Amino acid sequence: MVQGFTFYTAVSRLVCLLFCLLPCMVYAESGAEVERLRAKVAELEEELSKRPRDPSSYPVPTSVEFCGDRIDLSKTDIKRRFESEIIKIVKNRFQVQLYINRATSVFPVIEEIAEELDTCPDLKFLAVVESALKPRAVSRAKATGWWQ
Repeated sequence: MVQGFTFYTAVSRLVCLLFCLLPCMVYAESGAEVERLRAKVAELEEELSKRPRDPSSYPVPTSVEFCGDRIDLSKTDIKRRFESEIIKIVKNRFQVQLYINRATSVFPVIEEIAEELDTCPDLKFLAVVESALKPRAVSRAKATGWWQ
């Protein structure tokens, strides 16, 4: 194992790859490009299959980056919440697949809006948390849409 390459890194790379490359597969102009992307996904899936499935087997990173800001995960309460969310994601792969499927059509729209507003494109991930990328989601406060 490459030093510093943890389960969380592998999962985040796979999720990023799926969120970022699957739309390319949909819009790829050549069969060769689609095959190259499929091969890359298969390679990462193979890498993950060799690792223990229990997320607690791996250390939590000391920080993550979101919208260019470093988020310190060394504080116990933040670390526990981060770890809990990763475990939920890993244990619910069907829901993650749903998010990926929805992201292929929703993320390009959100990215375009973010660019128009000159804001961070990472905010698209908040839409996953807020609405599960459902355009008609309604919050308890009656807010609707991806952002609520």
